[in-house]
Amino acid sequence: MDDPMMCKKLPSGMTLRIYRDESPESPRGWSNVGEMYGWHRKYGSPDKLPNRNTSLWDVLAAHVPELRNDGESLAERHTVREAIQLANDGGEALVLPLFMHDHGSVGLSHTNCSIFTDPWDSGLFGIHLLARNRAFEEFMGVTVENWRERARKVLDSELNEYQLYLDGQVWGFVVTDPKTGERMDSCWSFYGRLDEDLIRQMAEHWDKADQLPEGQRYEDLPDAQICEKCGRATA
Repeated sequence: MDDPMMCKKLPSGMTLRIYRDESPESPRGWSNVGEMYGWHRKYGSPDKLPNRNTSLWDVLAAHVPELRNDGESLAERHTVREAIQLANDGGEALVLPLFMHDHGSVGLSHTNCSIFTDPWDSGLFGIHLLARNRAFEEFMGVTVENWRERARKVLDSELNEYQLYLDGQVWGFVVTDPKTGERMDSCWSFYGRLDEDLIRQMAEHWDKADQLPEGQRYEDLPDAQICEKCGRATA
């Protein structure tokens, strides 16, 4: 195990060590309501495609009646932007484009903002969609008027979780007794930026006794010094 990213002395006296999760699970393996597909020579699709030959056009055609017809090449009759608009106009699904920026790290976005217009390192990666019938099955209180708004929030949340996974922003903790070095507890798969809120989640997951009073911050707790030879906290 690599060195911890952070070591803190908890109010109980235990030592909280926070590590990067080196074997995180992709959020696309969770029970998602959206479907996220990508086509790229270097990277696999976030969600498994129905088969290896499934194209972007095949996925869109499943949700756009206008695209299911005479066998004429969809790519010759429509641009991707037009096909996505047809899907959204038809009302069978909310379809969002997935843009990728690949320069040292991979970034995905539903919007083609400035960083995603670099002709060398960015471009359209795939699509992220939520079928109308799935929205009505999954969401409480959804109506014809608001299902798209609800679906957009869900898709944005799913993409945020997946981006955290791509960025390596997945963490775990180990709590040890500083006197004996005994491991008291550990837990992994905390997704998020390593900030005060995430540290609080970890500390309170371990023991409510280590819940700090309002106004105090875990980030301000004293760092625990770890002995390189025995691995125990020395201060």
